[in-house]
Amino acid sequence: MDKSTKKRATITQVAKHAGVSVGTVSNYLNGTAGVSHDRAARIQQAIDVLDYIPDTLASSLRRKDSTAIHVLTPHLDSAFYTNTISALMHDAYEAGYTVHISGYEYSSEIERQQLRALEQQTRHINHYF
Repeated sequence: MDKSTKKRATITQVAKHAGVSVGTVSNYLNGTAGVSHDRAARIQQAIDVLDYIPDTLASSLRRKDSTAIHVLTPHLDSAFYTNTISALMHDAYEAGYTVHISGYEYSSEIERQQLRALEQQTRHINHYF
């Protein structure tokens, strides 16, 4: 199975592979509590083997904060939007933010659908560009 269709590893799978609790993996990822060197090494090894990528959107929703910027643009082929979004992405990544981009091709119906989907996913919109 190629990576594009491979299901993402979960924190539960990382914990099971490392032989620790989900809470210990969470503490390791968030740096919120001390995790022994041995456990940290096992967790990191499990993360590497499983190719685990934390779900930052889910984490931010639980904390009721977010480091995500959502960009809804009328057109992705426009040099203006491409250059503006590129600069935004550069600055956002340097500041520790993730950027999610959607286009609506100048269709007000698609724009409404995108906004509804985004609102349902995040329960709040951080940025509307």
